Amino acid sequence: DDGWKVMAAQCVGCVVAHGVTVVLAYREVGFRWPTPSSVWDALRLGGSMFLFRGVQVLSGSVNRLVLGSVAPVAVLGEYAGAEKITRVFQQGMWPVNQALYPKLTQQMQNDPNRAIKTVRLSLLLLGGLGLVFGLTIFLGAPLLVHLILGPPFENSVPVLRVFSLWIPLVALCTVMIFQLLLPNRLDNQFNFVNLTAALLGI
Repeated sequence: DDGWKVMAAQCVGCVVAHGVTVVLAYREVGFRWPTPSSVWDALRLGGSMFLFRGVQVLSGSVNRLVLGSVAPVAVLGEYAGAEKITRVFQQGMWPVNQALYPKLTQQMQNDPNRAIKTVRLSLLLLGGLGLVFGLTIFLGAPLLVHLILGPPFENSVPVLRVFSLWIPLVALCTVMIFQLLLPNRLDNQFNFVNLTAALLGI
């Protein structure tokens, strides 16, 4: 019966977040009626990110589908539970990347040397954060599983420990993709890596 509260909380969060970003954007550029060319430019510029998100979601779903076809449902639940805990920590690094991405894109065009210094600083920051999160998951796996998933999911502990190794790698990939490849307009290389990594992951 509380399902609607979850949906309402997600809805309010999205409305507030998008409302704030729209207000900030209008302060920068003002209101403009969309034209066919501006819509096409927006779609083209966002194409790589759309493909990235799509491949991420699909590869995760396909992984669970493949696992579900060769393993008991209980094992799939243990895998999915550990994966969800890991994704919470992964998302914890995302705000840093979102804050740096527009600044780096501008710096790459205007001052490449300064941009490289920012990338190095970001690598230290996100790399350090990734290591801390990874160690937290690895060492705290039994407690995290007990508190979040409950005692019946204790078989998720070793799965979660394997996933903990993923967090520092995600931090490294985030820097390389969003702070080196995309700001330098290497979208084709990014899409190639994204698609081949998804296929290899499956």
